[in-house]
Amino acid sequence: MFCFTVFAVECWSLLTISPSPIVAIAHNFEQTEPSKELLIASLLLFGLVLTPIIRKVFHLQKLAQISKRFSEDLQEEIETNLRTISLLSDLAAEHHSTAEEKVAYMHRIQVLTAHSSRAMRHLADLNNSKVAFGNLRNEIERTTERILSQTHHNLSFQGETYLNKLPALAQMGLFLFLKEHLTNTIRQSSPSKILIKITCDAKETTLTISEEGLLDIPLSEIPHSLQHRARLIGAKVTMQKEAKDEVSLMLKLPTNKWGVF
Repeated sequence: MFCFTVFAVECWSLLTISPSPIVAIAHNFEQTEPSKELLIASLLLFGLVLTPIIRKVFHLQKLAQISKRFSEDLQEEIETNLRTISLLSDLAAEHHSTAEEKVAYMHRIQVLTAHSSRAMRHLADLNNSKVAFGNLRNEIERTTERILSQTHHNLSFQGETYLNKLPALAQMGLFLFLKEHLTNTIRQSSPSKILIKITCDAKETTLTISEEGLLDIPLSEIPHSLQHRARLIGAKVTMQKEAKDEVSLMLKLPTNKWGVF
């Protein structure tokens, strides 16, 4: 009995003198606040991990949009060529058409057929590769050669390194602007010579199209469709009449305008 009493007194003294280790740990945990530096570091680490993922998602979405727009543009081109071929065939079949006119119609049909064939192959390659285009210069050269096959022309590039660094949407907008303008010019004005120059540096990308020997000088007002394409990529477009039958069109796009995406 005495031993039990002594043991109880000793236990009580220990409890009253110092709290148990578990209680002390819990108490210290409640008193501790998270370090601000640790919180900031965690947020930065989370941002570094998340940013590449977000950029990749945006990039894939833009490539999908570009691929779709490029496919639709090629399809529209093929449909237009087929309608023109049908019209030329009807004209050639008319009895009052002269032999020279029929030869001209047949030659034009052959040219459009060749253009449509190349466009269809390019469309198939586009769908198989699942990309919009690999190289902007190659696409511009291919399309320019196709549209201006019957017109004397010259195409030059300067600062191609900066040009390839433009985001995919900016490259696509520049390409579609050039293609639409050349197509409209050939159909409406039949120029004898077209000079195309694309310059790009760290600050600005400039597309200059000079047309000579125009049969029909276009209006000073730039077509709304071209103005719309320019606005989509944040560019400014101007037109200037150089001489009686010469017109110069200039598109300026800030190279460093585009942000992270």
